Amino acid sequence: MEPHPRRTLVITDNLAIYEALKAISGENGLHDRLSVMRSPRSPTALQHLQAVDLKTDAATIAEQFELIISAHCKQIFPAVLHNRRECINIHPGLNPDTRGWYPQVWAILRGLPLGFTVHRIDDQLDHGAIIYRQQLPLHAWDTSYTAYQRVLAAEIHWMQQNLMRLLLGDYTAEAMQETGNLFLKRDFNALLEIDLQQTGTWQSFIDHLRSVSFPGYRNAWFLDPETNQKVYLSIHLDPDSVNRESKS
Repeated sequence: MEPHPRRTLVITDNLAIYEALKAISGENGLHDRLSVMRSPRSPTALQHLQAVDLKTDAATIAEQFELIISAHCKQIFPAVLHNRRECINIHPGLNPDTRGWYPQVWAILRGLPLGFTVHRIDDQLDHGAIIYRQQLPLHAWDTSYTAYQRVLAAEIHWMQQNLMRLLLGDYTAEAMQETGNLFLKRDFNALLEIDLQQTGTWQSFIDHLRSVSFPGYRNAWFLDPETNQKVYLSIHLDPDSVNRESKS
């Protein structure tokens, strides 16, 4: 007997991932097996999706679905959910090197690998057994935004090729051998205030700014000593296109 895709819920707060999932569902005839929902505070472009709050709805979700996938979902999966059902996370960082918040930031700032990880969810953040990992190139001209976009594109490509395998349970998972690095939101927030008296190399200054530069967000800032107002700044890097093409 052919295996049957599990009743699956994907929770995402990313528009590009939602659009990819919609296409994958249509191409594979998964309309009755694959549902997509969002978090309560998702971007406006996803407001048409049903919202699910895992603080209150986890038990109900566990009754309705056999597999729950987090794909750039900004919610923590509670034990009542991942202890009852298999839960999988598509994390835009390379575990165990960049677990937690904003992995591409730490790849740039700390010289850590850039990539993504598909793993089972357990009671620790980005800690469960690894199903798949992929490392991606990180360029000297990358900002947080360009690095993130490259990871996102790679994740979507992987989902296009492998989402059905997740629904069928056709994969293996291996426990992480090391704890690695765990970065929290407060670690990122500590990067945002620029000390105008700090000394260092041009390399360290550029890396700091590119790690927190993301269009649409006012991240890095310093205080104007005369007015005591915040002044926001970011960096734009424009590599020579010929050289860039030859190296990519």
